[in-house]
Amino acid sequence: MRTQIAGICTASKMLLNEKECRKNTNFYLSHINCMSVNVLHVLNNMMATTTIGDGRLSTNIVSKRIQIRQWLKEQIQQYKLLTSTVNL
Repeated sequence: MRTQIAGICTASKMLLNEKECRKNTNFYLSHINCMSVNVLHVLNNMMATTTIGDGRLSTNIVSKRIQIRQWLKEQIQQYKLLTSTVNL
């Protein structure tokens, strides 16, 4: 998660320094969006399974089916957004 947050910070800094090309702006925004969504999923999962009380961290095991197809569709959609901003 640290890597994704560092990537968000780096991409947003590059975007703030970008003054020339709208294409580069869209590219950076796509990366920021993709990384942010990934971090949000991790945080949501962490918050759903852990609690902190009296200075102690407790983990609650949640028995849940993994919807691998839905997860894969979301991952592919993020990469489609990224690649649509770049002329390959």
